[in-house]
Amino acid sequence: MAGEVAERIAGELGRLDFRGRIAFHLMSEPLLYKRFEEVLRLFRRHVPRAHFYVHTNGDVLTDYERIHRLFEAGLNDILINCYDSQTQFDGRKASIVDFTRHHPEIWFWNKWQCNPTGPRHEWRVVRLRAFFGEGYTLRNWAGHVRASHDETLEFPLKLECARVVEGLHVNYLGQVVLCNNDWKFEAVAGDLMKEDAWSVWTSPLLERYREHLSRRDRSLPLCRTCDNGYPRRREPGYPAADRLAPARRVWGSARLLVSRASTKVQRSLQERGASS
Repeated sequence: MAGEVAERIAGELGRLDFRGRIAFHLMSEPLLYKRFEEVLRLFRRHVPRAHFYVHTNGDVLTDYERIHRLFEAGLNDILINCYDSQTQFDGRKASIVDFTRHHPEIWFWNKWQCNPTGPRHEWRVVRLRAFFGEGYTLRNWAGHVRASHDETLEFPLKLECARVVEGLHVNYLGQVVLCNNDWKFEAVAGDLMKEDAWSVWTSPLLERYREHLSRRDRSLPLCRTCDNGYPRRREPGYPAADRLAPARRVWGSARLLVSRASTKVQRSLQERGASS
């Protein structure tokens, strides 16, 4: 995506005072992009209170100091998927533990098994997810791959789906596709290379899908063969970094609850002050 297009999109979100989440990945490996830090700075300048996160397979992450540079550029959350083996997971875990010793402001999720306190746009979180092993229930990605459910499903499923409500899914061409299951770009709602984000968000195609899915009607293309939302036997997990993680989780969760309660009290006092 051209720099001027990214600048325009970031500006549009800034004018909307966007405070949601922005994922810098979709059907791609984001860490291969050499200008990634530049893009993060650009968006952070326009939407300072948004939460930036990214998923990666970690294959090109040979220098873990790059994670620190990404956080400095504006990233809040990086999830590193381990697809190969326990050995790969253990090696990456050791590297992250050593790395966070030098950067104590970075929160290694697997060490705490809970989220940090503070606003999400100020987080610096690293997560390590285990995708290897046997027994995972493979989703069918809107019919593009063979699923591995224990039972035979009857399509279309009578389930809602929040994918088209939660956000826009933008591919490497700048096209807004239905969701991350639309691997072949079969349902294109618009083109951010030419259109503004709000026009695409309110496009007839997305509005039509939202209306159908709100009624648990999955009769439209892609949805009619999709198993998203159906319970899976086993999900990929975030194994604890060590045996002390459960204890840290209790402490971290307590801190989080206290922080949230304090925030609510502060807001309540501010509202009372404003109304008096």
